[in-house]
Amino acid sequence: MVSALMPVSFESSLIFIYIHLDPVSDTEFILIITEYVKLLTLGKERIMKKLCTAVLSAVMAVSLLGCSGQGGSGSAGKYTAGTYTGTGKSDKFGHTVTVEVTVSADKIEKIEIKEEDFDYDQPFDSMPDAIVKANGTEVDNVSNATETSNALKAAVDDALNQAQGKSSADSGEAKALTFKAGTYTGKGEGYNGPVEASVTFSESKIEKIEITSSLETEHVGTPAFDLLPEQIIAANGTGVDVISGATFSTAALKAAVNDAAEQAGVSDLNAFKANTVEVKAKDPIEKTVDVVVVGAGGAGMAAAAQAAQDGNTVIVIEKNAEIGGNTLVSGGQYQSVMPYLCWEESNPDATTGKKYDGTEWPKQMAPASTVDELKLIANWSEKPFDPDYYKDHEFVAGDTADLAKNGVHAEYLATLQALKKEIAPYLAWAEPKIKAGATEVTLFSTLNLHIFQTYYGGLRPTADMSEWMYGDFDLVSQFIKDGQDLKPWLEAQGGKFKEDQQTLIGALWYRENEFAGAVIDGEEIGGRWGTYFMAPKNTLLKTSPTASSNEIMLRTDAKNLIVEDGKVTGVKAVQYDGTEVTLHANKGVILATGGFAANIEEVLEYNQYWDSAYLTKSTKTTNRSSLQGDGIKMGEEVGADTTGMNFTQLM
Repeated sequence: MVSALMPVSFESSLIFIYIHLDPVSDTEFILIITEYVKLLTLGKERIMKKLCTAVLSAVMAVSLLGCSGQGGSGSAGKYTAGTYTGTGKSDKFGHTVTVEVTVSADKIEKIEIKEEDFDYDQPFDSMPDAIVKANGTEVDNVSNATETSNALKAAVDDALNQAQGKSSADSGEAKALTFKAGTYTGKGEGYNGPVEASVTFSESKIEKIEITSSLETEHVGTPAFDLLPEQIIAANGTGVDVISGATFSTAALKAAVNDAAEQAGVSDLNAFKANTVEVKAKDPIEKTVDVVVVGAGGAGMAAAAQAAQDGNTVIVIEKNAEIGGNTLVSGGQYQSVMPYLCWEESNPDATTGKKYDGTEWPKQMAPASTVDELKLIANWSEKPFDPDYYKDHEFVAGDTADLAKNGVHAEYLATLQALKKEIAPYLAWAEPKIKAGATEVTLFSTLNLHIFQTYYGGLRPTADMSEWMYGDFDLVSQFIKDGQDLKPWLEAQGGKFKEDQQTLIGALWYRENEFAGAVIDGEEIGGRWGTYFMAPKNTLLKTSPTASSNEIMLRTDAKNLIVEDGKVTGVKAVQYDGTEVTLHANKGVILATGGFAANIEEVLEYNQYWDSAYLTKSTKTTNRSSLQGDGIKMGEEVGADTTGMNFTQLM
């Protein structure tokens, strides 16, 4: 199992695993902060049970005070003693929590959290004890965790209702409602700002939903707007499931529809929020192709397109509602030196360079100050790196002058020596010009510089100073050298780039290649969507030799790798509706599922760098919510090894 190349590079720190390379600081990524959603690994029956109980949670979570007067001399007690399972659901985000509640005749004895998919679990630590002590759910919510607190209360109330002889799952049919017929504009708050929807009601149901205003990210949040209206109309309410990968946009649209329903005088708002549609699993799907790709982000789509170009039949599965992954919410520029845009020793005074396609482009200019960094590298100590130096001196991340005094790790020594030989003639050419008053000189940039800056930019000690972390040399070298092929490969498929070498805050050098969309069948498609996704998607499904046999399966969550005779031969997955999927791969499975930055429990488990004061359970992420580490877990389950898991970048 190998990773396909993502269109990024890594210079100040590395979070590398054999499956996928996580974007870190020098990748030009400006990411959107998002809450994460832990996707539960549930069998079909458990999924259906969860859906049924979650739909009813709002209806069944009634006050127990109305029942408290039933006791008296000789009464049998409030509850039937035993342990009951209850489920509660967040009105806003649709997350669920399942609890087991143990009761005696008149008292709550114990509450245990069994399953939950919330991103902020503080209420689960404190509220169960408070509810037990109060002998009911009339307790204060945890500050800044209203949705989680209310869902937990609803789950406990669900269990208590059962203990009182009330069914936890009625027919599941939507409650009949009435409205004042008309069209109303509702508002909800999305990830990037307000979302407005025009909702038309008859006297008994929703007739039409139209999104009239939104700032949500295209192909990230907007898939919710494509899928949800039909479901909400069918349910005649907003108790439908969250669209995977579009959590905030889902919540925003639900809130907008709820707002419109209130304006329309809905007869029972709580019932409206609980109304849902039954999702039924279809017949199991089983297919065989040459290559199965798990994950349709930048890495997965690149791998799929290349495999198809090589004549393989390919199926890509993606748990979100659209392809794109983290690349869609990144800055999108990938780092790789373009030699024709940089200084060449063979023609030092050249002002233009010839691209690989024969076209001429202006050489890139860089500030004269870049020469100072090159001089520092030219004088970098070649002695073995001395970690003991920092027992008496504070390590300051980014202080390359201090690092340069303390040598180099053995595997990077040859690269440093080769780089010094490249720098020497450049300094001999550039320094006289700077002394003569030049404020800019032709940019110096080589593969060796990229490799070495990735090394020292990511060099970090663990929190206890017992170990130094840095990028695996073979992995870094392969990534950077093979990354040279990405730009021409994408251009050949219609992708477009600007012909320059930019930098960005946090980057160590000028080598960013800025995307400029794509031209597919004469149509211009803008942004990273065009460059990194429509280009390879078009290859996969339209122009490759196997296009007619290839497929992308969205809302399909991989669960396990299939192993036969010690080899990975396929994947088992489950679709959003519970449909079971079994995919067999004649030649192999590519895992391109990303890291686990949105799974704070995993981040904390592996962390060896950050002090607990900086990295906590409440730390949020700039990655998409789907970055849960699914592929890593699947790989580890079948014996795969990992590396570089112990450093997480904080910004």
